[in-house]
Amino acid sequence: MLKVFTLSVLVSGFCLSTEIGSFPIKRELTSSKLVFPDKIVLERFDDPKIKGVSCYVSSVSKGGVTGAVGVATDPSDVAISCVRSGIVAVGDIDKGQKGEVVFSEKQSLFFKTLRVRRFFDAGAKTAAYVAYTDKAIMDGSYKTAVSAVFLGE
Repeated sequence: MLKVFTLSVLVSGFCLSTEIGSFPIKRELTSSKLVFPDKIVLERFDDPKIKGVSCYVSSVSKGGVTGAVGVATDPSDVAISCVRSGIVAVGDIDKGQKGEVVFSEKQSLFFKTLRVRRFFDAGAKTAAYVAYTDKAIMDGSYKTAVSAVFLGE
């Protein structure tokens, strides 16, 4: 029993590990289910290469026994809103067609990752952020959300 508990603690810590970005704010709202409720997780991260831009990402964390031990596959629904949060200073960002991943977080033990990719629109002086989940093995339709921040004066 101790081995199962230790494994579940390690697995759940692994699933919530952050690869890119930081969480100055992380909030959770629970559903009304009495046993193992689902959670809506709201996280804020600051763009690592554009000072003065913060993004808020919300996603769903699955409850139940599988959610408690970290092996549940969370729903792919995601929302994002990015804002100017200070004086904007653009660093060395990727201005290519594929953009640049600015936030990444595992959402299941092996298969699913939440990502935010930044695209730069030079003509509009805007950074566009696309939030999406990808699954390592399974194919399926992406559920995405987009937010844009004007970087000019």
